Amino acid sequence: MYKKRCYDSYFIIANRERCSVRELLDITIIKETILDYFEMLELDFDYERKFIYKNKLKYPHFEAKNIDKKVKFDYINISVKSYIYWCKTIYQLSNQITHCFINMHNNKQDRIPWVEEVISHTISLYILKYFYKNWKKCELNKFNANYGTYIIEYLDDLLDEEGNNKLSECKNIKELMEINKYIYTKEKNYFNESTKLYNLISEKDIKSLINYRDFVKKDTILLDTKKYLEEYPDSKAIRYICEIQDNIIEKENV
Repeated sequence: MYKKRCYDSYFIIANRERCSVRELLDITIIKETILDYFEMLELDFDYERKFIYKNKLKYPHFEAKNIDKKVKFDYINISVKSYIYWCKTIYQLSNQITHCFINMHNNKQDRIPWVEEVISHTISLYILKYFYKNWKKCELNKFNANYGTYIIEYLDDLLDEEGNNKLSECKNIKELMEINKYIYTKEKNYFNESTKLYNLISEKDIKSLINYRDFVKKDTILLDTKKYLEEYPDSKAIRYICEIQDNIIEKENV
């Protein structure tokens, strides 16, 4: 696995829960592996400290200091009982780190929740597969050489979760605004779309998806799909994201 490890040094594990030494080792290795991969992809980085917390909240989340002016640092909360649950920790942490990198690339433009959640969830699925494919190279392998099997089973279970197609079946902008409003608590509204995106994504798409805010229409929940597609004409993943929105607009105009 990639070993440069510059990005990783800026993400600090805040041990306010007094985790065991073993737990801290586990989360450190998982964090390093994700961030080393993102660094290898040459994703934009701001070289500022960020903190990772473990808590009992229902939903993990990323909070940026440019959004919440009361905080001094960007931070990630993940909701796992213990970092020794590797699959869940990889899944949640990669999801929130993706949000963090989206914000580092472009924190001037407003986020579009429905787009960002689909992208972050999809990339977390991709990262699970990355861990599975590279398990023999992962430092956690020395504690459980066969754990890669559990990762692929966990990934398959996530991919098998039934969504409700609300996002792709949305008929107009008003409906999209409603979905967008509750996207953080109603995951089933985008699960099927995320699964389809996962089946289209390749390593070269990671950066173009994380850069989506460059193509947001100001003061809207819409992408400039024409501009996005012109920038990445060969990306099936970008084409699919754009088609979701274009199909909604087309239905509204019928």
